[in-house]
Amino acid sequence: MKFLNHPIKELRQILENILATLKENGFVLLLQRTRLVLAERILSAAGNTALPIHTESDLEQTFKDLNLQVICKKSDSLTSTMYLLRKSPDMPYEDIVIPVIEDKYEKWVDELSEKITMASMSSDPKRIWLVSEASNSGIIGLLNCLRQEPGGSSIR
Repeated sequence: MKFLNHPIKELRQILENILATLKENGFVLLLQRTRLVLAERILSAAGNTALPIHTESDLEQTFKDLNLQVICKKSDSLTSTMYLLRKSPDMPYEDIVIPVIEDKYEKWVDELSEKITMASMSSDPKRIWLVSEASNSGIIGLLNCLRQEPGGSSIR
C-alpha cells in the first residue's frame, strides 16, 4: 500500500478490510507520508488546508489496535516511513526457548525432543525457538531436518 492520504478512521477501515483478506501471519507493506516538507507546511498554513498526514506514533498505535506487528520500520528522514507489518495470529503462541550449546548435546537434545513431542500432541499452539551463539553450529541444517518431522512446524 502506498500513501493512503485519508483521515485516521478511514485509514483504519482500509486496514481492517485488508486484514479480512490476509492469511494468518500474512504481511502488509505500507509506505506512508509521516511528515510534510517545509514548503508543504507553509502552503497548507497559507491556504488553511489541513493535509492528512499521520505521525509515526499515530500509525503505530493504529497497527497495535488492529493486532498488526511492526516487523520492520524504515524512514527516509524527510517525508515517508515504510512499514513491514505482520498479521498476528488470533491465538497467542507459547514460546519455548532452547539454547543450543555446541559440544554439549546432552544439555539440549533431550529437552528439544520432549518439547517437539509435546507440541505435536498439544492443542495449544507452541513455538520452539532454537538459539545458538556459535556461527558454525549447524543449527540451520538441523532446523530444516526437524521441520520435516511431526511437530516440526512449531520450530523456529
